[in-house]
Amino acid sequence: RSDESSVDGVVLSERGWQRLFDRDENVLGRTLSIGGHAVQVIGVAGRDFRGTQEVGAHYWLREADARRYWPDPDGQQRTHTISGFVVPGAGLESLAQALSARLTALPGTTLPGDALQHVGVETGRGYLRADDRRELQLALTPAAILVLLMLLIAAANLTNLVLARFSARRHDVALRCALGASRWRSFAHLLTECALLGGLAALLALLLLAAALRPLHGWLFGVMAEMGLDPIEITLGPTSVLLAALLAMLGTLVFGALPAWLVTRNAADPRGRGGLQQGLKRHGRQRLQGILMVLQLAASVFLMVVAAMIGGVSRQVEQAPLGFDPEGLVSLDAAAMGSARIQALRQLPQVTALAATSAIPLMRNLPLISVGDATRSEAFRVRWVDPDWFELMGQRPLAGRLFAPSDGNRPIAILSQSAAQRLPSPQAVLGQRLQLSDATGELDLPATVEVMAVVPDLASGLLIGGHAPPTLYLPGRVDSPQLDTLLLRLSDSSPQALAQLYQRCVDASGGEAGGCQPLRLTEALRLQQLPLRLASSLTAALGWIGLAISCIGLHGLVSYTIVQRRRQIGIQMALGATAGRVVRTVLRGALRQILVGLAVGLPVSWLLAALIAHYTSIVGATDARSLLLTPMLLLLVALLAAWWPARRSADIEPAEVLRSEA
Repeated sequence: RSDESSVDGVVLSERGWQRLFDRDENVLGRTLSIGGHAVQVIGVAGRDFRGTQEVGAHYWLREADARRYWPDPDGQQRTHTISGFVVPGAGLESLAQALSARLTALPGTTLPGDALQHVGVETGRGYLRADDRRELQLALTPAAILVLLMLLIAAANLTNLVLARFSARRHDVALRCALGASRWRSFAHLLTECALLGGLAALLALLLLAAALRPLHGWLFGVMAEMGLDPIEITLGPTSVLLAALLAMLGTLVFGALPAWLVTRNAADPRGRGGLQQGLKRHGRQRLQGILMVLQLAASVFLMVVAAMIGGVSRQVEQAPLGFDPEGLVSLDAAAMGSARIQALRQLPQVTALAATSAIPLMRNLPLISVGDATRSEAFRVRWVDPDWFELMGQRPLAGRLFAPSDGNRPIAILSQSAAQRLPSPQAVLGQRLQLSDATGELDLPATVEVMAVVPDLASGLLIGGHAPPTLYLPGRVDSPQLDTLLLRLSDSSPQALAQLYQRCVDASGGEAGGCQPLRLTEALRLQQLPLRLASSLTAALGWIGLAISCIGLHGLVSYTIVQRRRQIGIQMALGATAGRVVRTVLRGALRQILVGLAVGLPVSWLLAALIAHYTSIVGATDARSLLLTPMLLLLVALLAAWWPARRSADIEPAEVLRSEA
């Protein structure tokens, strides 16, 4: 309320009440330390209230208190988001103009010379903003494609198996029609049978999900805890049961209707069995089965190759040499640091080295600039560092000397080894004068610099784009505006040591906590590796599931083929064919479908590899492990799935077959 302006109050969310006070019923009036300030709890919000944030908050503060606790003298964080409802027919552009006029007319400002810069209006859906939704959709598109591919494999397999099952019952269908059953009645009978199978499959899926729920919770809890997020609860409720029932009905209609239609189409043909067989052949039953089998094998190849490629990228990122030891490195916000804070941090016993730079290593890519002479230029990353940076990172010059405090803002530079090798004369790079230019015009660059030294490469940005990009280092001081990150090397980076570091930083600034939150570089590295590990696990799981479904389908198709060709196999064996020859004949047809599936799936995988190689330097377009070994594994597994039922063809007794036919 506005009449409580003299009270530093905080409202807890239900989650914050649980986390911070263990759901203490007497929480009202208790004190909570936020940003070094004692704040009184004045309320607890209901469980269903989350505010306007996509990630649930632990507490809410008044904006005036937040500005006082974390001052923003440069106005960089003065961005406000408001939500509301508009009358029907109101356009976004007219609403933005009206809102801009109303905000401009508001009396008073917080900062001298403060002015409204921009007003944007967008349609809200849920808790995410439009740009956040677009980024989320873009990030989830590959996962959605992989899931759709797995569903395609399952759909093709189900259609194939249902078609084989219904085709094997053509004599039963013909007999029903001969006894007076209409084609539509036979069609409904087959469709009902498929619906019962779909219902049993849905029940089995729910039982498997219930059994996997606890392990899934444990895995999800570990992943979200590692990312610093609160774990979400997954429950199996009425919605899940209803969804499973709907999917079973949909599967019945989509994957049971076509086989039932093909089987019953000519069931009433007066020519009887021969007419039905000719009708099934005329409508391409066997061709349809082959196409479906090839389709799911090709999709399995694609999934397995993608899983191997992403797994390879994940392994390379985890094993990539950084050029420095991230253990014990902690970053702070140098923009909020003053000389008193920095001096207080230097005096901590666990701080062994301290330096400033223009960006947190491993958290974002450095800006690109053009470096060269009048005839040639190269694109390099640029990083501003103070003289203590290279000692902090454990780097020694390969040639020349490092920055010294006496250099000040002299137009000099240091090149990484990969950057020096891109210059026309990499062996005589010291003393060369290079021209610098920035296409954006936002960087404060000297026009020319003189190369003073060459240092080893080190990872500085996002590892997915290359471990050690060519980098040019420019000198700076701790109080320079470009150097917004303070990096410390600690002899002890335990939570207790980080808490002591935080408290010393807050005390040195008179209780202000802005910029004092430490970030361990090992956490930054883990955050980079985690999405790749998740993607690798997801694609590997989908790939193995897709391969298992394809092998089950291939097993069923070969078994059905043996049943259909039982008479032919019996005659061949009666005429002297050996068991091995019969098995090879059966396998030849399965091998043909497997090879066609590989021939379809591999080119698509090669195109994907080329696309990935275009955007990252970690994976190549011709990765032998992904593009050769994985298809060979799939070929062996698929052949095993086909051989298992094919070997039963050797057990057929010719005399028994001829007797049954007679």
